[in-house]
Amino acid sequence: MGVVSVMTQKCDIERNAQTVKSGYNTPMSGAWQPHLTDVPCRLIPQTSNVRGIGGIVGEESDISQREASKNVVRLIFPFDTDITEQDRIVNVRRRNGRVVMEGPINVLLLRPADRPTGPSHQNIIGEKII
Repeated sequence: MGVVSVMTQKCDIERNAQTVKSGYNTPMSGAWQPHLTDVPCRLIPQTSNVRGIGGIVGEESDISQREASKNVVRLIFPFDTDITEQDRIVNVRRRNGRVVMEGPINVLLLRPADRPTGPSHQNIIGEKII
């Protein structure tokens, strides 16, 4: 019984398919396309909520974006899942189809879980802006 046996949830992964550059040769806003569907995963509850985007926690600001909350989450995926830090995760759901967490969840960090017998899964740290 390996770690894959605890991946009792499924999710979809979207990839930014926008390849058009602006006049300043910078990427234009995202055009998210389905990349993978029904990927086995496991959402691991986290207790951290981070307040403030680009500012100090608790800082007074007139900029409404800084008042948003980010929910930091951790997910695990099979090691061979094609996911990058430029992707996002949508609709983490149970086997019966009930959504546990809606997306998008932006992927911040990928980290393979190394075992003496070789890598078994990937740890994903993501953020969901609420």
